[in-house]
Amino acid sequence: MKLAVSPNVLALLKCPRTKQALHLATPEEQEKWQALDDSAEGFLVSEDGSIAYPIDEGFPILLLERALEIPPAD
Repeated sequence: MKLAVSPNVLALLKCPRTKQALHLATPEEQEKWQALDDSAEGFLVSEDGSIAYPIDEGFPILLLERALEIPPAD
């Protein structure tokens, strides 16, 4: 997957809901989130790992209605 956002821009992106920094999903995170949205090419994941935003055609979709959420473990 080729991300259409430069590393400098990626470093500035924040989760619209929590304002946490976002990072490109690791292979393990990718597998977990892909189970919830198998149409996405990849994901940007919040710092705490509870929210992911899909990447479609190289562009991150940072819309709240497209956010995938897994509650943090207690």
